[in-house]
Amino acid sequence: MKQILFFTAICAFIIGCKKTTQPVNYGVYGLQTINILNDGFSVVSLPLTVKYDGDAGERHELITLSVSGLPEGITMDTAWQHIGYPPYETRLMLFDTTGARAFPGTYTLTLTSESSISGRRDMTFDLTITNPSVCTGNLTGKYYYCYSYFTGTPYTDSVNNDLRIPNRIWFTNFNNTGEKAYADINCYTEYLSVPMQIINGVTYSGGNVCKYANEMSLTITAQSGSKSNTCVITMH
Repeated sequence: MKQILFFTAICAFIIGCKKTTQPVNYGVYGLQTINILNDGFSVVSLPLTVKYDGDAGERHELITLSVSGLPEGITMDTAWQHIGYPPYETRLMLFDTTGARAFPGTYTLTLTSESSISGRRDMTFDLTITNPSVCTGNLTGKYYYCYSYFTGTPYTDSVNNDLRIPNRIWFTNFNNTGEKAYADINCYTEYLSVPMQIINGVTYSGGNVCKYANEMSLTITAQSGSKSNTCVITMH
C-alpha cells in the first residue's frame, strides 16, 4: 500500500512541474496605405517593425511574414527580411516596373504573420495605384527626317500615344522596318526607354534622354543571332 502511495506522489510531482509554452503577444507595426504610380518606373517602400507587446519574458518564437493579393503589374522584392525573432525591422518594397502596368484603383493586400506557437494572423492594408501625369506631348507626331545608322537610309515615321498605358508611345515605322515598336518615357528623368522587342527576327533595345520637342536621338542595340550592333537612330 505504501509503495502505491509513493508512486502516486512521484507522478503528481512530475506532472505539476511540467513547463508549458504560452503564445507570445506581438504586433506588426507600420502598416498603412501605399500609393504608387503605374508609370513603369516607380518603387515604393513600407517600413515595418515586428516586436513584442509588453514583457515577453524568456518566451521567443520565430515570426514569418508574407504578402498576398498583389494586383497584376505590381511585383515585390522577394529578398526582404520576412523571418526573424522579434524585435526586428524590415522593409516591404513594391515595384511597378513591368511592361503590362497595373490598372489604377485601390486594392486590399493581406500581410500574414505565422509562428509555430501563436499561429497565423492576417492583417490588411490598401495599395492605391494612380496614373502619372502625361508628358509625351513633345514626342508624338510626324517625323520627316529620320536616319538609322544601321541601314544608312533616310525615312519617315509617325509616333502616337498608347491608348491605355500612360507615357508610352508607339513608333509606326521603327528603324525603317515598317513595323511598330513602343517606348516608355520617365517624366522625371526625361529618359525614353525602348524595352527589348523582336522585330523581323532582330531584337532591339535601348533609349536615351529626350529633352527637346519633336527630336529624338536613340542609342539602340540590335541583336540577331550571335551578331550584335549598337547604333544611333535620329528623328526630327
